[in-house]
Amino acid sequence: MSTYISDSEIMRLNKYPVNEAFAASPALFHLVEQAIHISEISDGA
Repeated sequence: MSTYISDSEIMRLNKYPVNEAFAASPALFHLVEQAIHISEISDGA
């Protein structure tokens, strides 16, 4: 996953319309879950 590669999955997600379902891979889904968890336990820091 990279934000430097324009056709990477994470960049496709970033460009995807808001409020539309995105078919994320299990790896990306896990990454987002972890990011949410870290945000919650650090109060967004």
